[in-house]
Amino acid sequence: MLKIGKLTDYALVLLNQLASADRPYSVGESDVAKGFNKYSVDTLSRETGLSEATVRKVMRFLVGAKLVIAHRGTKGGYQLALPPSKISIIDVVSAVEGPVSVTECASEDNNCEITDQCSLSDNWPGINQLVVSVFRQISLEDVRKTNVSDQLKQTLLSQWSHSSSVSPDQMIKIVEVD
Repeated sequence: MLKIGKLTDYALVLLNQLASADRPYSVGESDVAKGFNKYSVDTLSRETGLSEATVRKVMRFLVGAKLVIAHRGTKGGYQLALPPSKISIIDVVSAVEGPVSVTECASEDNNCEITDQCSLSDNWPGINQLVVSVFRQISLEDVRKTNVSDQLKQTLLSQWSHSSSVSPDQMIKIVEVD
């Protein structure tokens, strides 16, 4: 089964909570921190139902990836470093899990033992790039919207239909979710 890990799921939950505290964000602001309220570990834990230890662990990944800003001190806390529209799902997955690789032969260091005998290994890097491309086009802001899957499907279909020899009807069958 292909799925994001539990910590990545928690990272999205925490980013969603941080995004819910946003004030109107002005793109021209010199101090990004002015655009978002701060949350303490205690508050994030209480609001999301995650343990404080898990919040701290996930926040280390998000701060390291520059998706979240950490403020120390009595008035410290965490806040988004970017507007939700500028944080892609691939940013979050990569921050927590490292580079996305759907198979071993699609990874950067390709340690697959059967690559030389495998007739599929040449195809996986392209498929991997497609998955990364889709995740790159979906933002935290998108994920926060209600019924976003239909809207995203239409957007992706439109983009793919302009750059592919596959017909829109064939694409709908490819991306149709049961």
